Amino acid sequence: DEAFDKPYSNGWPHALYNLYTTMKYMVELPEIKILIQNNLVGYSGGYRLIDTYSHVSENGTNNSKYDNYWQSDVELRSGIGEMCHYFLVHHPRTFDIFHHHYLEALNRDEDTLELLISHSLTIKQEFIQKDEFDTGERLILNYGHTFGHAIESITNFAIPHGVAVCHGMNIANYLSFRLGYLPSTEYSEICSILSSISGNMVLPSIDIQQFISSLKNDKKN
Repeated sequence: DEAFDKPYSNGWPHALYNLYTTMKYMVELPEIKILIQNNLVGYSGGYRLIDTYSHVSENGTNNSKYDNYWQSDVELRSGIGEMCHYFLVHHPRTFDIFHHHYLEALNRDEDTLELLISHSLTIKQEFIQKDEFDTGERLILNYGHTFGHAIESITNFAIPHGVAVCHGMNIANYLSFRLGYLPSTEYSEICSILSSISGNMVLPSIDIQQFISSLKNDKKN
């Protein structure tokens, strides 16, 4: 249908990109039994995060494999940024786990990375089981992504996906704060976390008309 055929911000058709990224992970990470859902794979020096509806083998995740995907600080921050949005939309207790551990993840603590990845996959699986065709409750996982995709596009992907999503969540949170939906204390707390993840990849000055145009064309809009 029209939504399914709508291209990603990198120009790839939706169906083809999902097929490509799924096959890539099946080859490169065979110990992860992928059941296919919006795999995120780096391109143009961007992001890498196993963001799938998946089951992990009996031996668990293999951190030495993850090291291949997080060779740079940029990729690590991008992956953690993408994971962050799962914790924010799920439950306050779940977010407390992320809040308590995200700095350890930024320092490449393998046990912490495995913990956060495992929780991210479980949260994603939970939403898919409730809303397989992305028509209801699962839409909340779009949080930060429409803004984030527009940021990726207008910066020509200089800002990687997960970091762009961090900026996108900050924009969404600011709007919620200004409209009175998000208390100032929570807004400040989340903003501090997202800024820590983004590091020195700050949002540059952007052309507002170009930004709005990208928002209108986004596949998650």
